[in-house]
Amino acid sequence: MRSLREEDGQVLVLAVLCMAVILGFVALAIDVGQLLLTKRQLQTAADAAALAGALEIQKCSSTANCTAMQNAATSALAENGLKNPTLVMQCASNRGTGLTLTLNNGPCALGYSDPNSGDTSYVEAVVTKQQPMLFAKVLGIKPMTISARSEAGTANSSFCIYISADSKYWGTSTGTTWYMNSGAHLTSACGVVNDSGASSSIWFNHGSHTSATEIYAHGGYSSNNGSHYSPDPTTGTLPIPDPLSWVPKPTVGGCTSVGPFSGKSNTLEPGTYCGFNINSGGSVTLDPGSTGLYIFTGPVNVGDGGTLVANGDTLYFSSGSLQPNSGSEVDVIAPTSGPYTGIALVEGPGNTTQMTVDSGAKITLQGAVYLPDAQLTLNSGGDLGAYTILDVQSLIVNSGAKLTVGNDYSSLHGKSPARVTKLME
Repeated sequence: MRSLREEDGQVLVLAVLCMAVILGFVALAIDVGQLLLTKRQLQTAADAAALAGALEIQKCSSTANCTAMQNAATSALAENGLKNPTLVMQCASNRGTGLTLTLNNGPCALGYSDPNSGDTSYVEAVVTKQQPMLFAKVLGIKPMTISARSEAGTANSSFCIYISADSKYWGTSTGTTWYMNSGAHLTSACGVVNDSGASSSIWFNHGSHTSATEIYAHGGYSSNNGSHYSPDPTTGTLPIPDPLSWVPKPTVGGCTSVGPFSGKSNTLEPGTYCGFNINSGGSVTLDPGSTGLYIFTGPVNVGDGGTLVANGDTLYFSSGSLQPNSGSEVDVIAPTSGPYTGIALVEGPGNTTQMTVDSGAKITLQGAVYLPDAQLTLNSGGDLGAYTILDVQSLIVNSGAKLTVGNDYSSLHGKSPARVTKLME
């Protein structure tokens, strides 16, 4: 009995030691779990920052890591609960000891092992944070540095006709916003998407012909007997973000009054104009000059026998619109470089002026036509250009309009101005 009593103290010591070991493992498990949770949070934040940065690539034009990109990436971090990071550019070594966001446009963290290294059409985000140990610090384990990396790039959208794509129209029952009326023909080398939430957001009338690579409708569609469309629309789709929301909004100042133009050729330099008329025999050529940007505060009416040529220009209407009338000839070809690359015609925010291409007008629209708050009515058409993007609040294609919409972006080095972002594996 004495022998057993003498061993009581040893059992107690062993029990205490075992309990200490168990508690140590529990503590380490808690710390490891916290590390894994932080790692997951950083990865989510890095993905969001890379995508947000990539969305600003168009707005940045040729300026890597521009201010808009920095702001978008840091805002994405804040939305994921990570605020006020130290911001580092292009793998610089001046990292802080707290939360750090390294923004690389193009990627550089992996060096040349990354096939996208140095490519400014990609954005890389590396988020780094020191994670203190809750219990392991008792064992002398110092805070651990955790990092997560993500990379996002832009690619050509599979769509080139967007209807009701502006966010204020998403999911709303705005009625039919795309009409294909009797005798109308539309052939598109890319997809069409309608973000209106109406049950009949698309209407295919008798005798209309529509062909596209894909047709998406956030709402539904209706068709009359004798209408032809291919493929069948996919309904109930999620809204697609406006791919041209990046288009810069210029400062609109005072305007210069010119015209009307009749009976002779005229050339205008880039600037701000109050709008003008081109009458029979009149011809106006817009000279790209140093910017290629023409701002209008009123309509540009091209009458029967009038000609408007804009090769390498962007036409921006703060109010009014371009109105090609019957018998007119209009050629608008977007710039191939600069902040408005690929953008042919824009109506500014809040400009609800309908743009109508009258029957009998000869028109080339090579580039994006962006009417976020206005309707585009096409009574005439043809092969609009090597590529055309229509991003409008509503679209009506009437009888007699036979349109071919292309997607040859070779003049833009293969890159459409309508871009989508994606995370890279």
